[in-house]
Amino acid sequence: MEKAAKDHPDLTFIAYHSALKHGPGQPQFKKDGFYDPTTGDFAWHAELMKIKERNPELNNVYPEIGSSFGLLSIMHPEMCQHLIGKNVKYYGSDHVIWGTAYLWWGSPQWVIDAMKRFQISDELCEKFGYEKLTKQDKANIFGLNAAKIYGVDLEQELKAIPGDSLSKFKAAYLDNGGQRDNAAQGWVRANV
Repeated sequence: MEKAAKDHPDLTFIAYHSALKHGPGQPQFKKDGFYDPTTGDFAWHAELMKIKERNPELNNVYPEIGSSFGLLSIMHPEMCQHLIGKNVKYYGSDHVIWGTAYLWWGSPQWVIDAMKRFQISDELCEKFGYEKLTKQDKANIFGLNAAKIYGVDLEQELKAIPGDSLSKFKAAYLDNGGQRDNAAQGWVRANV
């Protein structure tokens, strides 16, 4: 990706799932040797971070967090903090993209809510030089960055929402007694 991004600065390169490597089935990052807990580095992801470290002027590469965030946020919260912390540290919150592979998992509302509540611990910020995520960082990640890449005029699009067909359908649903039914979708992990 490094050579291609340098050779074609007019193209945008998105590293899906932030270039996380994992094997088939449920990922066992530590067991499979894909994660180093002493550095917080993941296989392949570390190389993506080094690309930016070697080329600080490179502005056409975007790590996308996709379902990696959902998986790590519930199964390995500290690893998740490293993933997001490193993406923002090296690429900036203006170059990290929210993605959804949640077609496979059902409603993405639970992972959206998880990202809204997500924060990097003081301990990891101090030890690894990460920054706490601000509301602006999360807004960038959730959609402002993708809008920039895809040339979406947010002001124009937001004006159209109140009158679009989905908004009309939602209003009719609520007017007829419908209620939110996706408040408890997704995985739940007890703190054991």
